[in-house]
Amino acid sequence: MKNILWMTVIMTVIMIACDTDDNDTDTEQRPANEVGMTAASFVPADLTVTAGTTVRWVNTSNVAHNVVSETGLFTSEILNPGQAYTFTFDVAGIYDYECTIHPGMTGTITVQSGGNSNGSDGY
Repeated sequence: MKNILWMTVIMTVIMIACDTDDNDTDTEQRPANEVGMTAASFVPADLTVTAGTTVRWVNTSNVAHNVVSETGLFTSEILNPGQAYTFTFDVAGIYDYECTIHPGMTGTITVQSGGNSNGSDGY
């Protein structure tokens, strides 16, 4: 049993180490309301939008992720490489979230009042 656990840990480390997607840190190519997922972080980790904005998380890595708010407001399914999840933030506030698959992989969406009230931001 211990051998299986160690093999799982080793395979996870190898998968993270092999994730070399160059787009993971290139936020200039990303729309303003989009968050990428690298092997171990959200890019950008902190995003500020106006109420009514739909935020899109895209798994740009080679490993599975999810997006789960700390308050339970939103929870994605497991997102495999290339898959995306969207959520529309209608109320101003600060929303912390994490990838529950990768401890320490966290982010924050800060929603300011005003702006786009109908959510028609391209998603």
